[in-house]
Amino acid sequence: MPSQSNPSSLLRWTLRANGGFSSLSAAVFILAAKPVAAFYGFPGPDQFFATGVFLAFFAAVLFHTASRKEIAAWKVWTIIALDVLWVIQSSVLLIAPPAGLTAGGKWAVLLIALAVADFAAFQTWGLLRYRRSVSA
Repeated sequence: MPSQSNPSSLLRWTLRANGGFSSLSAAVFILAAKPVAAFYGFPGPDQFFATGVFLAFFAAVLFHTASRKEIAAWKVWTIIALDVLWVIQSSVLLIAPPAGLTAGGKWAVLLIALAVADFAAFQTWGLLRYRRSVSA
């Protein structure tokens, strides 16, 4: 859990949590693309495999950013923007679902989007706290 005394701890903790979630998702999407596609009701595993590869790189960026002595605000804003994009894309999937999207797939999209939205919110809060402490 983040420390109250270190202004960067919330940001670092959230970036690492997002990195862990992204790593786990990447592993599942890469190693089990076919069963995941079937669970979602998609015809093939390619998009899940590709998403898994993207998430693996994204997780590496998250961990690298969290490990830096000084955290570049532009990197965190980019990460937040990508998280928000994920939530928007998920919303589109839920509002206008593709043919075949299963009930379980809809729930998975919703729950993952909620987690990603939380990461975006806490990263924003953490970055604002961090920047306030750096400029003080």
